[in-house]
Amino acid sequence: MSHITLIRLKECCRSQLWKVLGVLLLLVSSCTQVEVPGISEESGEDAIVLLKVDAGKAVTRAGGEYADEPFKSGVVLVFNENQVCELVQDFTTSSTAVTFKVREGTKNFYVVGNASAALVVALKKIHWEQDLLEKLSDAADYNATNGSKPTQGLLLSGVENAKVSSSQSSNEVTVNLKVALAGVDFRIAKGGANVGNITVKSLQVRNARSVGYLYKDGVSGTTPKTFNPKMTTTNVTATGAEGTSVSTFYTYPLILSDSTDFYFTLTVRHAGAQADDVYTIYPNADNVATGGVDFQRGYFYKVIVTFSRDETGNLKVSAYTENPNDFVFG
Repeated sequence: MSHITLIRLKECCRSQLWKVLGVLLLLVSSCTQVEVPGISEESGEDAIVLLKVDAGKAVTRAGGEYADEPFKSGVVLVFNENQVCELVQDFTTSSTAVTFKVREGTKNFYVVGNASAALVVALKKIHWEQDLLEKLSDAADYNATNGSKPTQGLLLSGVENAKVSSSQSSNEVTVNLKVALAGVDFRIAKGGANVGNITVKSLQVRNARSVGYLYKDGVSGTTPKTFNPKMTTTNVTATGAEGTSVSTFYTYPLILSDSTDFYFTLTVRHAGAQADDVYTIYPNADNVATGGVDFQRGYFYKVIVTFSRDETGNLKVSAYTENPNDFVFG
């Protein structure tokens, strides 16, 4: 991407015409720096920045083992102390570092990783920092068919505040990234040897969010999505508290009472049964429709449904576990 011209608005204009032209240039520029005399710490000198990204803690597995979420592409946006975009720069393919020049001073360095082509275009049009903080992902940043990873990888985001100086040959800034979505590992457990094998016929995710914020939690207000996630197994034969993973999928954050409509429909055939049984699962501690949901960006949640036999021998859901801390993104 070519270097973006920086436009300075002087404190005093010689004529009303120049004032009008200055305002027009500010409005049409998608990435403009505004100098406010008397409050800015920035000089007219350029600082060379070597910006790196680190996705090494984007995924935290059980036991504290860190694993990378692949960073395939990215965009960096630099905002000056006046919350105005000073520069937008692409990362080259498969690169985790990029070099550029900005005016020296304190900056916020934002990086969005694995963005779809449509989101990249939208990011390059952002002028004010607040617009980035309110920015939603694009539909193409999510696999709406089954909630699995899109082809470009899971959407990542991160920000770092740093002061850069022209007196240094290179100012190194590292931005740590984490996944912008919440992950779900849906599991089924058998609560005892007297529970026969369970065949999973279908699983539906009801009212997930396929669009969400890049930099904050909360429900975006977009239309909820219902889909059938990709199944990783259909037969549950082993006992144990952790159960068997049936499906892994993703949603954008769902926060407490804002998300009481988020739930699962599980259809199974128990061993020896002549018909399927259908269960409605709400991902909260009490498995109730009014209990709310707390799925935050950057976390991977285990949802474990345990089947047991009661004193009369009938199968029932005897335990429900929503485990937010076993898997953690970032």
